Amino acid sequence: MFEQIKQSLDEKGYYTGTVDEFHLNVTEYRRMAFKTRTEIYHKALAENHIRYMNCIHGSVGNLYSNELDISQKDRRKQMIKEKGYTVDQQWSYFGGAQLHDYIKIIEKLVFPLYPDLTEENIRHNPKFTLYENEDFTELHIDYYVPGRKCAVLLYLSELDDYNDGGGKLILTKLEDKKFLEDVPPVVPNFAIIDTEKHQLYHGVEPVKNDFKRFAFLDFVAIDGELS
Repeated sequence: MFEQIKQSLDEKGYYTGTVDEFHLNVTEYRRMAFKTRTEIYHKALAENHIRYMNCIHGSVGNLYSNELDISQKDRRKQMIKEKGYTVDQQWSYFGGAQLHDYIKIIEKLVFPLYPDLTEENIRHNPKFTLYENEDFTELHIDYYVPGRKCAVLLYLSELDDYNDGGGKLILTKLEDKKFLEDVPPVVPNFAIIDTEKHQLYHGVEPVKNDFKRFAFLDFVAIDGELS
């Protein structure tokens, strides 16, 4: 199975599938995801440890911070509406000790795919993300970062809660922006995007119908090569 994932990364720059493909127990994974959506999330909320990403489009965006405390979310959205601004992306993120459990999962996936990564030199940039009603990310290309290998998304919401809730990851080709694939953002799906050899346009379509799109996001890099 890793050969199939590696071939897709080499040829297309991405792979989408389910977590059992890299020998993960889906029942245990579901328990982890449930804990993230409930205990971990509510703890971060109670302790005011949730950040809100809101990037205002154009040069006017330089006047406003891209990251806010979650308590400022409604005030920021009201200001944007009153001034007629548009945004490139809006969503929330948080952390917690459970991040380390997901990092172990990520390493089961990436070590066979990138042989130069080891336990000694791998670097993670992990977070839990949450997209709620109207949250989205416009199509974009991540800036090239020396040493960065890939971005991995593990979806943590359940299909029973989806209700045609949007929030799908959109992947397109650089040369023509032609639609390639969308990924339902629910357990047990995952996506990996190669950032070492490829540049793919990617984004998240708007969330709707009160769906809460929880995911674990990790940018994986090799330490010592980062600038």
